[in-house]
Amino acid sequence: MKKAIEIMLRVWFWLMVTATTIILILALVRMVDAQLIIINSEATYGKYDVELYNSLKLQSVIYFIITAYLFLNCIFSFILGKRYRVAKNKEELRNISLLNACLLGNIPTGIMLLVCDPTIFNITSFVLNEKDAVKKGEVIVSVKDLEVQFSVRDRILTAIRKINLDIYKGETIAIVGESGSGKSVFTKCLTGMLEENGRVSGGQILYAGVDLAKFTTTNEWLEIRGKRIATIFQDPMTSLNPLLHIGTQITEVIKKHRNMTEADAKKEAIMLLKKVGIKDAEHRFNDFPFQYSGGMRQRVVIAIALACAPDILICDEPTTALDVTIQAQILALINELKEEYGFTVIFITHDLGVVAEVADRVAVMYAGQFVEHGSVNDIYYDPRHPYTWSLLSSLPQLGEKGETLYSITGTPPSLFNEVKGDAFAPRNPYALAIDFVKEPPMFKVSETHYAKTWLCDPRAPKVERPAIIGEITERVRKIYSERKD
Repeated sequence: MKKAIEIMLRVWFWLMVTATTIILILALVRMVDAQLIIINSEATYGKYDVELYNSLKLQSVIYFIITAYLFLNCIFSFILGKRYRVAKNKEELRNISLLNACLLGNIPTGIMLLVCDPTIFNITSFVLNEKDAVKKGEVIVSVKDLEVQFSVRDRILTAIRKINLDIYKGETIAIVGESGSGKSVFTKCLTGMLEENGRVSGGQILYAGVDLAKFTTTNEWLEIRGKRIATIFQDPMTSLNPLLHIGTQITEVIKKHRNMTEADAKKEAIMLLKKVGIKDAEHRFNDFPFQYSGGMRQRVVIAIALACAPDILICDEPTTALDVTIQAQILALINELKEEYGFTVIFITHDLGVVAEVADRVAVMYAGQFVEHGSVNDIYYDPRHPYTWSLLSSLPQLGEKGETLYSITGTPPSLFNEVKGDAFAPRNPYALAIDFVKEPPMFKVSETHYAKTWLCDPRAPKVERPAIIGEITERVRKIYSERKD
């Protein structure tokens, strides 16, 4: 498609150049003829000559207008041809071609597009529900049977395997699990930020009255990304442009999504910097990212995320690159801002110690599926899935001097292949025979607690949980008493 349209644009460019030249010559000829009428009719000035003069003059004006149109079409086709050669993806090709076909009537481009890609003119219209349509405690995002696949070297990797989860307005839900379990991939689906080789291959993501899983274009996602669902990434240095002033990076978001003037956007940006704890914000507004410390840069990223007062704030391991002291400050800041703005927080981490500080609910993820989710108390004090037991047992915070720290043996399964039974079974010392054969359903433990393990089946044998799980309450109490001392 790309090569065909590039060649077509090149041919169209030279046709336009030729047509422009011919019509320009005709326009000049008509102008000369009109001037000759005036010269030759000085002696014999009559009605016929006036009509002929006006006719020639009108023709020349029309020819000049056509010439200007064709000249613009020439330039536009030339520019688009160059852009085609550096276009990175199909969507960019679509946007360029559609612009060319519609604005300057380049019909051949439109026909070529329609032949090469019949979906080019499919425009999805949707209206999002108002932000206050969902009350605190009601479902704001409902994920149903979501499946995400990636094409990797002619093979299909199923990173998310038919997951279901409801997220409630005003809560902080933490998604925990090992690296590669699918935490970040899941949240990228909420903002349309999957890599080019990834796609939502099934299921629904229901938010504000629309299904985000059906979004395919950047224009659709612009109504969601930043405006309604914002993200704070792990490394603030890679989230900020090192060549732009801090203030510029905040104001451009405000101007784009909230249609403010430069002056108003600056006032709003300074207010946001103050909100996130940047002292002397008026003077630091024109600083560059390298002039800020790691913790201050993360505060700036939080300010950018809050610029459009989003419904949902995704925190993708926002404290991993920071030291412990700054980490605690950032966590406290996120909690304060959540209470003030009333947004929902989705917190991604592999550190269950951080979860205890920030979350209302916890969803444990393994091999592209949620294996357990419930309130913080459910997960910490009454965990049911062996994988959750393993994560809690390996927490350094709960370890004691002279005690060997627990580690999970083995590796997660390859998601290039179909996973049979319970994905954690090969690493699970408590695995039952059925775990290797049949995938367990999500069992209801309580109104707030669900676990995907055959151990929750009433017919399953009773097993003794790791000793540390039963001692969590006492060990946590001991940790906090030592901190107070």
